[in-house]
Amino acid sequence: MNDMTQGVIFYSGNMRLGKIYMSRLCFVRMQEYQLTPEILEEVFRYGRQIESNKIRYSYDDDLVTIIYAEDFTRIFRGNLNEKRFTLITCWKEVMR
Repeated sequence: MNDMTQGVIFYSGNMRLGKIYMSRLCFVRMQEYQLTPEILEEVFRYGRQIESNKIRYSYDDDLVTIIYAEDFTRIFRGNLNEKRFTLITCWKEVMR
């Protein structure tokens, strides 16, 4: 008999929705810390909010932190349904 829950990952938190853009500083830091855009997106979507506009997420043996800002220009563009976020900076700490 097959277990229906085998291989299923349950996530109980809130996923942040919206388009993500990266600042130049975040791009440089991403390369310095050998991160990828996919990792930063995962941190943004599923990470834990530790301060206002600051998210931390445990990824492998590292603790990845990003600082972001919401782009409110959607109000002026007339598209109120599309949220946009800019990743300002990021860094990685090794957990021991």
